[in-house]
Amino acid sequence: MEFICACASDDGENFVERHFGEARYYFVYKVSDEGFDYIKKISNISVEEKTHADPIKAKSVSSILKRGNVQVVITRRFGPNVKRVKIHFVPVIIKNGIIEDGLKIISKNLDQVKNQWLKEGNQRKALVFKIN
Repeated sequence: MEFICACASDDGENFVERHFGEARYYFVYKVSDEGFDYIKKISNISVEEKTHADPIKAKSVSSILKRGNVQVVITRRFGPNVKRVKIHFVPVIIKNGIIEDGLKIISKNLDQVKNQWLKEGNQRKALVFKIN
């Protein structure tokens, strides 16, 4: 089992502290129970948000990530648009800031990711992991 995951980051090492849609880049990895492999960096060229929780912004970010075959989106924080994002992706919140640690915990918990992925989009829940 494997998933294509996008990590919200400005530097490729740490998750952004802002909302997922505000990251400069999405670093994409293939994650399996054996570990993870870097695929590519996607620039966040989405439209600017006109109002808080702008549905046009959510659609723009989702479109960018769907072109990259992303299934799971990972960050420290989602805004209200998570209700729109979860229709297309499994949202994962990592309470610590380092991407490598987040990917390791996803790799160890792929069954939980799979369970959410198999649900209808509006029934998905964000997974939350804290790294000790």
